[in-house]
Amino acid sequence: MSAPSPDIKLLKHFSPFDMVGDDSLTQIASKTRLIKKAGGTMLFKRGAPRKWCHWVVRGKVDLLDSSFTATQVKSGRKNMLDENEEYSLTAVTVEDTILLVMENDALDILMTVDQAKDDNEDWMTRLLQSHLFELIPPANIQALFNKFTAVNFQTNDVVIREGDEGDYFYVVKSGQLKIEREENGEQVLLAEVGPGACFGEDALLQGKPRNATITMLTPGVLMKLTKEDFNNLLAKPAVETVTEDDVREAMASGEQKVELIDVRFEEEINDDKHPEAKII
Repeated sequence: MSAPSPDIKLLKHFSPFDMVGDDSLTQIASKTRLIKKAGGTMLFKRGAPRKWCHWVVRGKVDLLDSSFTATQVKSGRKNMLDENEEYSLTAVTVEDTILLVMENDALDILMTVDQAKDDNEDWMTRLLQSHLFELIPPANIQALFNKFTAVNFQTNDVVIREGDEGDYFYVVKSGQLKIEREENGEQVLLAEVGPGACFGEDALLQGKPRNATITMLTPGVLMKLTKEDFNNLLAKPAVETVTEDDVREAMASGEQKVELIDVRFEEEINDDKHPEAKII
């Protein structure tokens, strides 16, 4: 049975949440939950990868080492029950216990952002909400943020120009920009964007020229990432690949419906057409 959702005041009782600001705590609170476990419930087992982090809000938990010697933990302890990436202990509730729990990957990401971001900026937090980051391992995210460099721009500076080769991925740290595309010889305004917006990934992912011109409307700071770092740390980990043999084996098994769809550009398909793939 679930207990009420945690709030910032409760989170501040536990480590490492007592070391972060309220803005980060609001984000952390949305990723945590309170659960109630009956006495005698195993929370995790020694030797298993740590998928969840646990803190005792109310009740008691026995932590068992390799010789089954128990150390009892009750409410009031600030640290999580086991801080190792692979559980070094087995945890079993002694009585009905309320726990604060959070996925380990979410904790790694949010703490990385809190430690790295400026006091008055949250561009990293906004970037993490982008669809680009849904499948990125936490270790890659930390390395990724370390690769960004800040660039100052002035009003009317052109950041990228339609038709140019893609070289950087950008995130807006401060300032306002306009996005335009040429249609029938005229520049057509597509959108205006501000802090937290990101752009430039289409040309990097597709290997095609820039499809729009982006110009500063005000002075601002953009965070940029090289094409090489974008591909190695962001694009590649998000792509799951299978071999043609894997596909044929899945089709032959008949356990699930498998359909080949060619999503490449037309010129690529013409050069190397797959006889069994549907073109969209």
